[in-house]
Parts: sequence; C-alpha cells; structure tokens
Amino acid sequence: AVSCCRRGELPPSGWSTKWSPATKRASLLAALEESQMHVVYALRPHSEMWQESVRAVQLDQAELDRLLREKVATKPRPTQKQRVKDAIQWLLEAGASLEALC
Repeated sequence: AVSCCRRGELPPSGWSTKWSPATKRASLLAALEESQMHVVYALRPHSEMWQESVRAVQLDQAELDRLLREKVATKPRPTQKQRVKDAIQWLLEAGASLEALC
C-alpha cells in the first residue's frame, strides 16, 4: 500500500476499511514525501464529512513540520516544481509551522 501511494497510485477500492491507521499514516506520509497530491487528497480529503467517511488519519505537528522542512530544503526537478509547491501549500493549510523553518 505504501509503495503504491509513493508511486502515485490511488488507493484500491475499500482501502478505508481494510487499511489500519498505521498503514493510512505511512501511505499519507509517502504520498506527501513524493508530492503525489492526488493521492494525498484521496487519503485526506478537504471535507470533514469525507475525512470521517474514509476514517482519514491526522498528521501530528512534528510530522507536518518535518515534511515542510524537507520540501523547502530540497531543490525539485523542473517537472516537479508545481507538485512540490502544491505539497507545501497543503502542509501549511494542514497546520505546518513556518517557524519550523527558522
């Protein structure tokens, strides 16, 4: 599951009831690390109603801040610039702290 999300494959049908919270968390982290935003939005939709329906996991502050630091410290390939920008925006909206960059 995690490697599929890292590659950009959407979760299979029924994932929300079959995957453990640990698998959901690891898959979400992998998708964010690779800036696979379509997968991120499938695993953690914007709508609270959809989040509840898929039993989406919440990343903690340390995870959000770590990912933000990694994203801004790494120079993306030209083909990935927009994906990385989108990941940074998602992380900030999800609660990553700009202070983590200081």
